Amino acid sequence: MTEPAITFIAFEEYPKKGVLYEYIEHAGKKFGKVAVICATMGDEELEETHNGVHIRRVPVKTLKKMSLEAIRFTDKARRLYKRTQRCLHSSIVHVFSYVGCRALRHGSHDGKWVYHTRSGAIKSTLIHKISKPLQVIDARGYDAVFTNVEDIVGRIEGKVFVLSPMGVNMDRFRPEAGDEHVWEECGVISGSSLLIYHGKLDPSRRIETLLEAFSEVHSVRPRTSLVLMGEDPNVVRLKEIAERLGVSESVYFIGRIEYPEVPSYLAASDIGLAYIPVTIEYDKQPPLKTLEYLSCGLPVVATGTEGNKGFVEDGQNGVIAGDSSSEYAEAILNVLSEDGLREKIAGKARESVKPYDWQRLMEDRFFPAYDELLNDL
Repeated sequence: MTEPAITFIAFEEYPKKGVLYEYIEHAGKKFGKVAVICATMGDEELEETHNGVHIRRVPVKTLKKMSLEAIRFTDKARRLYKRTQRCLHSSIVHVFSYVGCRALRHGSHDGKWVYHTRSGAIKSTLIHKISKPLQVIDARGYDAVFTNVEDIVGRIEGKVFVLSPMGVNMDRFRPEAGDEHVWEECGVISGSSLLIYHGKLDPSRRIETLLEAFSEVHSVRPRTSLVLMGEDPNVVRLKEIAERLGVSESVYFIGRIEYPEVPSYLAASDIGLAYIPVTIEYDKQPPLKTLEYLSCGLPVVATGTEGNKGFVEDGQNGVIAGDSSSEYAEAILNVLSEDGLREKIAGKARESVKPYDWQRLMEDRFFPAYDELLNDL
């Protein structure tokens, strides 16, 4: 029997995106052939094979889901799919949702098509209200829907599979992955307690509040450093804030790190900072950074968003704090100072995320869903 093939289509960059990277890497264990049609804003090859995955890229100017570039991507991706399908013969076409992706299937009647919608930050109430009915419209063109959003169930016709909100590769993100030499390369001075934040640094993330919290921590524990790992085109603004707070020599902006290299930085740190502002924009968003910290065995200081509280139990595998600078600083100082607390929460961190290990999620949830669709062919 010929092994089934799968094509992923995503208005995202690959293999840069962590979640997309994991999906595709694990799908290769079930499907004999794997293809990816994705976007690129860089200078990557437009066609290449990476770890056995055939990749075809569409150049775009922006990755905003509601944009004219998304429409252009859809048109070009549809043509690329038809060319790819001539030799691949995919049984499953797995589309990571974006507005207008229904048009990808126009004129294609082969295989089973999956519409995969994932929760994310709510950029504004208006966009949130618009996106919900658009999701329903887009999903109508598919054979099945994969989702982690409970409220979409009942509003979409056909097969709906409710899957995990987020996963982590525990083989990749592990305590032994730490490499202290990475700090030498970044110019980070060793010998201090190292706090790390991994994520976007755009203004909506309120990183200035995190910097203010760190300045309070630093005034009490001067041998403490903060590493900010992530992108922000306006990083100069944050550097100026660190300078004004008098902590610029202890704050390191190391930029974006390629996903496969992230574990070596996280596991070489002392405390993971899951700082997420408690706002409608981010409250329910499941934070990947929190899972990655925990999988690396880091003691985690997390703000009290619903997303964080889904993974962190206060005082057990981490500490939950308010999102003001004073509340967050107090929580960090407690972890640094309170006898036994740091060791206790670090000791329970990795064990607590085993239900979210990608391999387990795939075997327990995703592969059975694929099997049900394949049996219908």
